[in-house]
Amino acid sequence: MKNLARKTFDSFSCIILYVLVVCGYFSSTAQFYNPNPCQQKGISCANEDARKELVYSFGNSTFEYVSVGTSSPFWIAIGDASNGLLDSTYSGTVLAKLLSGPGILKGTISNNIWGHAYFNDWMFTEPGEYEVEISVSGFITDTILFNVPEKIDLCAFAPKGCNSSAGDAVFPLSGNGGIIPVDAIFPITIGVYDRLTGFVDSTFQNYAYVDKISGPGNLYGSLSMYGTGWLTFTNIRFDQVGVYDLKLSASGNIIPDTVTVHVIGSNSTREIAQDKLKVFPNPADNEVTIAVEGKGHIKALRILNMQGKVIQYFDGLNTTSIQVSDLSAGVYLYEVALSNSDERTKGVLIKK
Repeated sequence: MKNLARKTFDSFSCIILYVLVVCGYFSSTAQFYNPNPCQQKGISCANEDARKELVYSFGNSTFEYVSVGTSSPFWIAIGDASNGLLDSTYSGTVLAKLLSGPGILKGTISNNIWGHAYFNDWMFTEPGEYEVEISVSGFITDTILFNVPEKIDLCAFAPKGCNSSAGDAVFPLSGNGGIIPVDAIFPITIGVYDRLTGFVDSTFQNYAYVDKISGPGNLYGSLSMYGTGWLTFTNIRFDQVGVYDLKLSASGNIIPDTVTVHVIGSNSTREIAQDKLKVFPNPADNEVTIAVEGKGHIKALRILNMQGKVIQYFDGLNTTSIQVSDLSAGVYLYEVALSNSDERTKGVLIKK
């Protein structure tokens, strides 16, 4: 009788343990399960009257994707992109085919549409531009361009560099100093580091998330990612001017962090004054003037893109004006070293 009772108790314990593990798993992963596009701002769900074209969560047929070896979730549906209508009644099969690119596409290339199809594991092996054909049950075919940037070297920005020790807190890196125009991309890299040693964990492998804590408008784009080492979000945007506080987190017992973003008008002329430095006009067209108060002068100037890559470098400037006509329209980070100071001044330069 005791043995039967023990067996019954053991079986019951296993069931309880199984339920706890499974429930805990689904609870911890609920953030990155399939979202419902019909609940997103600017999207309305209808019936077959909306069957016109393929509609993507990233807005158009060019996707500024995440860096090599990481994935960013997105959905595909059938509808009318011009007015944000989706056909929530359509069912079929979505098939992806890599047409061209410098590397390989890894992940699930076939999925079922039940109103929409969700992909969350696409990774590219090399940086560059990839052309991917998307077809839906032979009904609609389209081509998407994925721009895959190089992976940022987060180790260069960590207090002590990187090692393979497990981290306990989020280590964030913003590519543009926390200032961004409306609807422009705000790049943010999330790593995990050890607060005691200062080392970033280069072996971290899990999900990272960006959530809005406060702000006047909406935060949109891919707000979760999966990868190894650290993860760079490359298509986060804001739809209204104002100050936003964001929460940056990672799966596991990792202490989150916060970042403040100042969203400015994309068409407004703005001087960014930091200490004794003024850069104007900003946004700029062909030429930028850099004014230094006092007797100091510019020792060196770097202009970087949103992935942290140096685009232009000036050493020992003899003039207060620089040409930026060769830059493509977009948002850049500038870094200035003054002759009378060991500090560097950073800011955002907007090219018209």
